Order: sequence, then structure tokens, then C-alpha cells
Amino acid sequence: MNDLECLNGKSLFLTGGTGFIGKNLLQLLEQEHSTVKITLLSRDPERFDCACPHFRNNLHLTFLKGDIRDFPYPPGRFDFIIHGATDADAVMIREQPEEMYSVIVDGTRRLLDFASRFPTARLLFLSSGAVYGPQPETIPFLPETYRGIPGNVYGKGKLIAENDCLNSDTTCCIARCFAFSGTYLPLNRHYAIGNFVADVLAKRPILVKGDGTTIRSYLDSRDLVRWLLALLLNAPDREIFNVGSDRPVTIRELAEMIRRISGTVHPVLVQKEWNGLALDRYVPDVSKAKSFGLKQFISLEHSIRDMLFSGAERCGKL
Repeated sequence: MNDLECLNGKSLFLTGGTGFIGKNLLQLLEQEHSTVKITLLSRDPERFDCACPHFRNNLHLTFLKGDIRDFPYPPGRFDFIIHGATDADAVMIREQPEEMYSVIVDGTRRLLDFASRFPTARLLFLSSGAVYGPQPETIPFLPETYRGIPGNVYGKGKLIAENDCLNSDTTCCIARCFAFSGTYLPLNRHYAIGNFVADVLAKRPILVKGDGTTIRSYLDSRDLVRWLLALLLNAPDREIFNVGSDRPVTIRELAEMIRRISGTVHPVLVQKEWNGLALDRYVPDVSKAKSFGLKQFISLEHSIRDMLFSGAERCGKL
């Protein structure tokens, strides 16, 4: 039996459902014709429903309007909870750090209080690789056992929220999410891969804003959400898993890859020269996820092709 069939007829409470990961989760459940009953918490459900009415039309979806820090508890019983509220918004990290910290930490505590009403519920908390802080040069792939110091309020908040989950009475699993590609990734924010796709679609040079030596890895959103649902359904209690790809690529290599796949005539422009300092690396060790049976099926090249195609559709260029 398909693992996702275990969700049919069950009840799922979802936070962060209107963001990149949430939309991809809903899309997968829609494609699988899932009958899971979803309650989606959002501060602006009307806006989301207007933009994506197909989810409400094709899923057993109910909206709950509210802020994660003080949302009204909905009636009924829930079998599963996915807590994905709070994206890694660079602008918010820089300009509203106290607000971001409050949303992460106070929001998680509110969510855990709600979850305590359901003794048999399973919780998946979407954390981040930011909890590790800067990646040492001596560690090419960050393992779950590495204990670093988070470098910003986002990572600090996520680490405290993780500990709150692990110290709660709710059965839970922690997914430390890294970098991703694929459908619904914003093309106009701080994500390099999204910005490069936007450059191609706008028929302009692909601009690398740094020196291009930063190293990242990208897991396609379709693999991502299958991993997350597998962890939600099957992971042992209190386990922590890195979620991402272990295929490193420099940002310059990524830009050149997108240029080659797109066939654009415009060049890649690198804004700065390398200063000779240690390279900024952010790549997970996913051997634990692989030993759990999780696999990466969609290559970065395939994911980029799909991003170019879906992005062109959104821009009305096809």
C-alpha cells in the first residue's frame, strides 16, 4: 500500500500551508486524490484561496483564520500535525528579528499546547539547517549530531522550538530543511536559484550577486514533500533528520547550469571577485535519511527545467 494512503480518512492540522513547502504538500495530496481532512491555519485564507482555488476544490480542505501565536483551537480531533509556519525570510530576519523569533518560538509553544489535546497525534516540525550555524571547512556534510551556534535569529528560534517539541508530551519528529528547488519557489526573493530563473524569463543576464563561490545543494520540492510525509507517518519518536540534497554546487556553477539548460543567449555576470576567505558552504549529510529509505529521484537539472517551464507559464510566456 502507498504510504500516503495511510492518510486517507484521517485529520491533518497544517501550519505554513500557504508557503512554498505547504503548497507542494497540498499539490502532492491533490495528485494522489487523498481523502485526508486538512485544516489549514492562515492569517489570510481568503487571499490564498483566491490564488489557489483548485486546492479547496480538489481536497477536503478547511481554512482556519488566525496567527500561529494565538489561533483559536478548532473543534474535532487530529491524527497528524505538520508545523511549517515561518519561512526563512531574509528581510524579516534583518528588519524584524524580534517578530520572527516570536512567531517561531511563541507560535510553536501555542501549537504544542494545542497538540497536547490529542495524545495519539503525530507531529512533524519543520526546522532548518540554520540551527547548525556556519558550516566548518572541516565538515563537508553537516550531520544531525553536529552542534554549532546558529548565526541568526531564525536559526536560534528554530533550535529553541526544536527543544520545545522534543521536551513535549507529543509524539514528534524534527525535519531540518536545507535548500530546495521546484514549483512554487519564489522567483523574486533571496533564493539564488529562483532569482536566476527570473533573470532567464526576463531575458536579461543572469546576475550572481556575490563572488559565486558559495556552495549549496538543492532537493526538488516533489522529493522534499514525499520525504516529509514519510517522516510524518513512519519516523521514530524524537528523531531528527536532515532533509535536502548532498550534491554540492557553487552558485556560479548553478547559474551556468541554468544558462545552459535554458538556452538563453544572455551571459552570467558575477558581481564580485573572490576575496580569498573561507567558502560559505551549506550542505547536509543525509545518510540518516537514506538509511531510513528516503531517496532523491529528481535531479537538479530536471528540477531546473521544470522551474523554467512553470515559471514561464506563470509569466504568460508560453
